[in-house]
Amino acid sequence: MLDMFLDYHPDTLMGSTNFDQRLMCRVVDELAESKPEQLFCVQPISSDLSQGWRNVSMRDLAGAVDYTARWIEMAMGKGFDFQPLAYIGANDIRYVVFYLACMKTGYAPVYLTNGFFSVIDNFPRTPTPPGRLNKSITSVAQGRRLFSMAPMFHLMGLVILSGAIFHNTPVVLSPERPMTPGLLSQILETARPEVAMLTPSVIQELSAFQEGLEGLQKFKAIVFGGAPLSPEVGNKLNEKVALHSIIGSSEAGFMGALICTHSEDWEYFEWNPYSGIHMESVDDGVFEAVIRKDEHHEFLCIFHTYPDITAYRTKDLFTPHPTRPGLWKYHGRLDDVIVLSNGEKFNPTDMENIVESHPLVSKAIIIGQGRFQASLLIQPNWGQWSEDQDKADFIDRIWPTVERANGIAPGHARVLRTKVALAKQDTPFALTPKGSVQRRQISEDYETEINALYAGEDEECTDDLPQSTDLEDIKQYIHTVVSQLLSVERISDTSDIFSLGMDSLQTLQLSKILQTAVRHLSADKNSEPITSQKLYAYPTLDQLSQYVYRLLKGETMEEKAEDEEATRPGRIEGLINKYTNDLSQRAITSFNRSTKNAVILTGSTGSLGNYILNELLSDREIPMIYCLNRAEDARQKQIASFKEKGFTIPHDFDERVEFIHAQFGALNLGLSIDKYNELTKSVDLIIHNAWKVNFNHKVEAFEDPHIRGIRSLVDFSLRSAHSAHIHFISSISTVSAWGPQHGPSVPEISLDDPDVALRQGYGESKFVGERICAIASSIAGVPSSIHRVGQIAGPTTEKGLWNRQEWLPSLVATSKTLGKLPNTLGTMPVDWIPIDLTRTAAFHLVNPRSSSWESLIPAIKKHYKAEVVDMHDWMATLEAFRNPTDGDLQDKPALKIIDFYKGLASNHGTFTSVMETVKTQEASQAMCDLGPIDGAIMENWIKQWQF
Repeated sequence: MLDMFLDYHPDTLMGSTNFDQRLMCRVVDELAESKPEQLFCVQPISSDLSQGWRNVSMRDLAGAVDYTARWIEMAMGKGFDFQPLAYIGANDIRYVVFYLACMKTGYAPVYLTNGFFSVIDNFPRTPTPPGRLNKSITSVAQGRRLFSMAPMFHLMGLVILSGAIFHNTPVVLSPERPMTPGLLSQILETARPEVAMLTPSVIQELSAFQEGLEGLQKFKAIVFGGAPLSPEVGNKLNEKVALHSIIGSSEAGFMGALICTHSEDWEYFEWNPYSGIHMESVDDGVFEAVIRKDEHHEFLCIFHTYPDITAYRTKDLFTPHPTRPGLWKYHGRLDDVIVLSNGEKFNPTDMENIVESHPLVSKAIIIGQGRFQASLLIQPNWGQWSEDQDKADFIDRIWPTVERANGIAPGHARVLRTKVALAKQDTPFALTPKGSVQRRQISEDYETEINALYAGEDEECTDDLPQSTDLEDIKQYIHTVVSQLLSVERISDTSDIFSLGMDSLQTLQLSKILQTAVRHLSADKNSEPITSQKLYAYPTLDQLSQYVYRLLKGETMEEKAEDEEATRPGRIEGLINKYTNDLSQRAITSFNRSTKNAVILTGSTGSLGNYILNELLSDREIPMIYCLNRAEDARQKQIASFKEKGFTIPHDFDERVEFIHAQFGALNLGLSIDKYNELTKSVDLIIHNAWKVNFNHKVEAFEDPHIRGIRSLVDFSLRSAHSAHIHFISSISTVSAWGPQHGPSVPEISLDDPDVALRQGYGESKFVGERICAIASSIAGVPSSIHRVGQIAGPTTEKGLWNRQEWLPSLVATSKTLGKLPNTLGTMPVDWIPIDLTRTAAFHLVNPRSSSWESLIPAIKKHYKAEVVDMHDWMATLEAFRNPTDGDLQDKPALKIIDFYKGLASNHGTFTSVMETVKTQEASQAMCDLGPIDGAIMENWIKQWQF
């Protein structure tokens, strides 16, 4: 199902499977006799184009080759066993002359075989589906003059000149001068090329000037390769000139693609059925092109270069077209992928392309390998910027472009303003011959500057500190800082900044900025640190300003916590009433579900969602599964996640699963009326698994879209033809404050006392969700079931992974760094359930057979040298890092959720009550058979984490 191209029957393919086996030097000799005046190339006489051009014919080329061959024999004798012979000279046709002369005298100027060049010769004639053309330089040029700046020592230059020999595509060579808009205009006027082969860097540099853009638009077609082209530049050019992207390598030649049928798909590839290319998932929605040896391998250069291999991993990454199957967009190199210290991955190339589209930017690279966050290093366009100008002014001018780049990036990849550095004019970026940046070399050249970016304080907003410590001045300052971080101009004093989209990276940035501001404004340099936890506790501008104001005055905020506790029941009940008060009494009707209908699953791409979807797919009686997700690329993520976990993807996956982009808090779930009505007619079961997992946010931060979304699903059930049954995936945090005063154990029923919910926004929000379901069931007859999920742990299988950012992996990683391992988890029982065993469990999802933390310690010590210490000792070591650096956060990730571990150490917030599982075990054989977490399972997790 995931094959990258249609399975065309050989009888439907156009072209020939018979190879022309021609040697290039022999073709030159034949053309010199039969078509002596055929144009080979147009060579500038000098770098000064006013001196004109020289037309080089096939007769001229053959004569030059024979002359050079005689000179080689006279100087060095005849070669044997294809001895290597090197040539270094000006970037002109002497390279191809020397290459052909070596072929005649028995020397080898390159390691590539005659078979390799036979594939290049025959590539345009490779079989294709009816009506389609292979995408190659010669197919696009069709005998017209081709302008090229490719270096002759590079394979691309050699291939372009071989096209002039094999396919009558004369080449216009560029003079040995830097390309400028004026030079391009001269070339177009005097040499008259109609097609161009250029690198994206040259295209983007020329497009920054109106004269350059107009010059490029005079070509009939432009072929580019070696790197992706900025979408802004490409779309602008594509309005007037045909764009074609090609890709290849020195050892594999060109990867066989077809010319796309829609011009707007200029940046996509559609693989020829004879290309041998298979796309293999390497990450969510990202695939690597792998060339496999098959019965058509004679069409593939790589198996002439390496005849003994059966597969070749290109390390080239692609993403699928969102609506046109079989089309693939270049995403970068596997080597380019940046892995942050928290395990999050991203490919920076699209972001870099957007930044490089700014006229002030020559080159840009994003850095972050092994760091907590990304940073940006920019080489300015020195023709428009001088080194003595103010760096802050440069960043101000390019910042809107950086923000656009951030807009297409995942949250963890965004670049903050304080993480931008400029290159030095005397240390230009190291580039490849194709104009691509050499990341490793640049990182080494700028190691000092990069380290300074991560070591420096976040001083960005301290230049505009308030003149006084009055409350209004402080509020205005914080408003400015938050507005800059969120790129939002208007923020009300009572808005929850986390509901507005502030993520963990921006939260860390804000805490550092405010900490620095307090240090500048306060005489007390030892005031308490402003941690991320404090920001979560005071999430509005009003509250945060009050907190900073009192901190500067040396006042305590203890009464704030007391007020929070006093108003807590009312705030929770207020949310419940808000989303249930308008429910109308309705008779409860019993529905016969002997025939299964369609299912809605929300949050299918999450850890648990993957296993639920896999289980639903195994039930062949379910005709259709609608996966409602907030991400628009959910299908690609799902496929990648299934592969990562080793799940089998059914042949009818796309027939039985439909991915729908939903907005849970919006009218009709954000769906069109037609789609919404389609679902209400066919769905009889809803599994609601989508919920933000954040233990820091207040309950109010979960209202939109999560709490509002529960009510939207209730409304859906009320309108549905089958009175769809809602299965709400809740959490044991809704009952984690259960104590002896409430009873001996937590019953498997709906509870209405908010006092039993954990004092934490996540647990409180899930409690509100449970109550909305229960009230909708009792008043309006909406069928609902509540599943309280405990600690979902890593899998028991080899494939899969317990997210490294969660509390236990973070504890293990931190313990490895500290060399200390806590001897206890307080009173927390190890009643965790491996994620691969949750798919058939129900009601109270906790392990009925708990084990102890102490029993798992030997498995950890087997892999990591760590002294077992008292939990309070471990916490004291961790708390010593009062103002953690990025490096501390990298190797001691427990610092990011330190309050959670404080709760473990103090036994506060630790759930110790017994969860009843009688009904759960009656409903689930998997729960009956579940064994305790043991050392073998822990060892499996450690191998998967690879700390």
